[in-house]
Amino acid sequence: LYTRLFTTHPPTRACFTQFSLLGLDGELQECEEFRQHAEQVMERIDNALFSMEDPDTMKSILLETGAYHRRVVGFRPEMFQFAEEPLLNALRCTLDERYTPQMEVIYSVIVQFMTQTLIEGYNGG
Repeated sequence: LYTRLFTTHPPTRACFTQFSLLGLDGELQECEEFRQHAEQVMERIDNALFSMEDPDTMKSILLETGAYHRRVVGFRPEMFQFAEEPLLNALRCTLDERYTPQMEVIYSVIVQFMTQTLIEGYNGG
C-alpha cells in the first residue's frame, strides 16, 4: 500500500519524515517502526469496515482519523484520495480471484465514502 502510494504520489512521502530516507526496494518494509505504523493504519481501516453495520460508529472513526491528520506536517486532505488506488490494489491482491467486478464496484464505493469522510474530518466536519 505505502510503496505504491509513495511511488505514484512522491510528495506524500514527505509527511512520513521518520521513514522518508528509507529505500522503497525493501528497506521500508524491513523497518520495524514502519511496519508498526502500517499495522495501525490497517487496524484503523479494519475497525471502520467492521463497523459498517453501525454507520455512526464507522463515520466517527473516519472523522476522528481525518481530524488527526491535521497534526501531520505537510499533509493535505487530497492526500487521502491518493491512497484510494493503492488501497484498492491491495484489496485486489489480497482477495485474488474473489475480487470480482462486482466486488470492485462495492469496494470502490466504500473506499470513496471513507475518503470523503476522512476529508470531512480533516476539514473539521
